[in-house]
Amino acid sequence: MGDEKSATLSAIGRDFGRAIGAAGGVRAGRFDLRGALARLVIGQHMLALVDQAIVSGASFLTTVLVGRGSHSSELGIYAIGGSLLVSALMIQDSLIILPYTIHRQERDGDEATQSGSALTQNFALSILAVLLLAVFAAQAGLLGLSTRFEPMIWALAAIAPFALVKELCRRFAIAELNVARALALDAAVAAIQLPALAWLAWTGRMSATAAFAAIGLASAVPAAVWLAVHRRDFAFSRHSARADLDMNWRLGKWLFVGQLIVQVESYAAYWLSLAIVGAAGTGIFAACASIIAFANPFISAFRNILTPRFVRAWKTGGSAALRAEAASDAALLGAVTAAFSMAVSVVGGDLLGLLYHGGEYQDQTTLLRLLALALLASTMSLPASTALAAMQRPRLIVAAGAFGAAVTTLLVWFLTLKWGLTGTGLGLVLGGMAGATARWVAFLHVVSKRKWVEDAMAEIGRSTALNRPFARGEIERLDEGTQAIIYTARATEPLFPAGEAARLIVKLFKPEAAVDLEALRGEAHVLSRRRAAINGAIIDGWRIVIPESLQLCAAPLAIVMTEAPGVSLFNWTKTGKGLTPDMLERIAEATIAAVRNLWARGELHGDFSLQNILCDAPNRTLAFIDFGTADDCAPCGGENCPWSPAARDLAHLLSDVASDVRRSLGTPKAPRRRRFFAARALRAFLRPLGAPEAQHRALDEIENCAWAHVENLFDLSLSPRLPWRLTVKVVTTRRVAALLVEARAWIDDQRAAPESRGHEAGARHGA
Repeated sequence: MGDEKSATLSAIGRDFGRAIGAAGGVRAGRFDLRGALARLVIGQHMLALVDQAIVSGASFLTTVLVGRGSHSSELGIYAIGGSLLVSALMIQDSLIILPYTIHRQERDGDEATQSGSALTQNFALSILAVLLLAVFAAQAGLLGLSTRFEPMIWALAAIAPFALVKELCRRFAIAELNVARALALDAAVAAIQLPALAWLAWTGRMSATAAFAAIGLASAVPAAVWLAVHRRDFAFSRHSARADLDMNWRLGKWLFVGQLIVQVESYAAYWLSLAIVGAAGTGIFAACASIIAFANPFISAFRNILTPRFVRAWKTGGSAALRAEAASDAALLGAVTAAFSMAVSVVGGDLLGLLYHGGEYQDQTTLLRLLALALLASTMSLPASTALAAMQRPRLIVAAGAFGAAVTTLLVWFLTLKWGLTGTGLGLVLGGMAGATARWVAFLHVVSKRKWVEDAMAEIGRSTALNRPFARGEIERLDEGTQAIIYTARATEPLFPAGEAARLIVKLFKPEAAVDLEALRGEAHVLSRRRAAINGAIIDGWRIVIPESLQLCAAPLAIVMTEAPGVSLFNWTKTGKGLTPDMLERIAEATIAAVRNLWARGELHGDFSLQNILCDAPNRTLAFIDFGTADDCAPCGGENCPWSPAARDLAHLLSDVASDVRRSLGTPKAPRRRRFFAARALRAFLRPLGAPEAQHRALDEIENCAWAHVENLFDLSLSPRLPWRLTVKVVTTRRVAALLVEARAWIDDQRAAPESRGHEAGARHGA
């Protein structure tokens, strides 16, 4: 068997190198502005551009008709209502439509059931939107809004469900790549909406409230017909709806935050101008913004085709291809937007006067030019944001977007107070430049780091002597620590006849990590010893798996090993799906029973944390990965360490789950699950010790070691991050103390229980 395995492993290198090289993007990308322009002009996306032209054109003409048929203050009220409606559509897009579109491409399940789940979620969102708008309308007076706002908000509450379902139908068609169907729906909406608005303006009945009523009517009729015609495309399942809702939330929450930030950037100027210069000034601003909105069809159509192309470039060509694609698209987008801005500078004032009557709309050329420059600045951030999304870095998108939104809001507020609407435009220009700069800096930083990773992975592939071809697109990043990044590659066939190790794990050490080849050999040796000690053991009904070290790479520093089955307890506690307290307690007991075999040999795990414990509950398998050495941890280092292996590992576990603050943001239940596991692990260790005195002595040792670990976690030197580190240290200290107090209380309860049973027996005997 050993010779067979050696022969099997010796043949893997060529295919592994080719697979990692392809996924790592060793093919250099080229800047291709001409190709980008050709794809846009003669490609299959022209139909999408026509559809977007109808949508944006209808929106623009609606603004014009409201402005021409009513006073500028009504236009300002309409603009505020429009921002609320767009916000509802943004929530729908991030929480329902985008996750549906992505998962529809990834899942092989029943498409009708997925569509039915999306429609059900849209119905729930519609009810929520109606309730929130109704509350807003009822409290408009208390919020200091004019009485003219209240009927507009009530109208929004009435038409919101129709606008949401119309948009859902439209995006269903686009998700199926049936743009013609979406085009027919949008044309029908425009054919009803624009004549109705024209009639309102002609008869003198135009107002913001009446305009939204017309929009609701135009959305309801075509959407109802569309749903009736395509009713067989929907199937409804309560179980599927719940599962899809959970899956959509995990993806959509970050998309929602990102789009919410974009909405703040886009509409802060409207709300601030309303507060500072009044509804009439906001109407003038909205009229000027409608001229700039002539660019929306091009920008929206451009945005629709960026994401799939960037994802393809990222998967096939890596960071070099993605960077070249982003650069060429940014150049094309910048060139077209700059030409549009120049056109607005020349004819924008005349066009504004032609479309809007009234002296207040005259002499707004300066504001138009500033808004055109703001458009140029903001659109330049689009390729960078889309590229970050293709690289699956949503947190960076949120961070860069939050910076841009904060700068925009502050500048618009300050400059509007100083120079009125001119200051509003200048604030948008400077804020847009800040946001675009932040997004590009984030993207280029990630790309530069990724370039090193790709080169390193390609070199590992060339130097590794392994054996089976790998499925394309199956090389992915699993996790990242302070010293290394973990990648996985899936084989098209099992590595061994038993079906073991279908995937390989590559632990790639960062250049700045204080690790050399000798340290790597030591880690591989530790892994081999742990594998020899407990791999394959059956403990409390759980099979124990330790991965096998296959090869070390000196340049770059990396270790290649077989994959362990299961999902990390860290990730499982984050989702919590199917993880009951009883299940978590059984896993904790089996975990302690397994590592107790190591402690009995005088050895320790060395990095005992939930990230390094994998569980495959259906197959009752526990796997332990990423073992450390005593030298990896300062409190545990040295030959004269006063603490036992068990105390060191358990102290490491306590400090790890207690300090988990940043990674738990957005998942409030996860830290409680992790601390529950740590508490049950302590009990599982203490229970076999028997006498309460022995349990207290063992807990004293764990406590002393835990405080040493906590002190070692935090660098409290002067830096901008010092306040955050102090906050985390306070939280960590309280959590560790609470876990220790709970363990001592459990020991005392165990002592009291036998005594009370003894007193009861004596009382019964005496009686």
